[in-house]
Amino acid sequence: MTRNKRHGFCCGAGGARMFMEEHDGERVNVNRTDEVIATEVEAVAVACPFCSIMLTDGMKQRNVEDKIQVLDIAELVAASIPDVPVDRLVRKKRPAATT
Repeated sequence: MTRNKRHGFCCGAGGARMFMEEHDGERVNVNRTDEVIATEVEAVAVACPFCSIMLTDGMKQRNVEDKIQVLDIAELVAASIPDVPVDRLVRKKRPAATT
């Protein structure tokens, strides 16, 4: 996407923008959604719960929620982990130090 990394574009929802009515110009979530749609991706990853809500709403508004998934980065990480027994994912207790 054009606006990314250091020049990313925050939707502002964490600053309560999600609850504001925008009267001038295009809604922020629709603006960002249109940028995602223009990339022709199948999914977009977000690291913010507010961005997830804002983009999910934008995808619904643009009628592309069946074509483009909005995923949290934690979902991508979880999906990349091979099937491992749960007991292998738990930290092992260290033996007590002897003096």
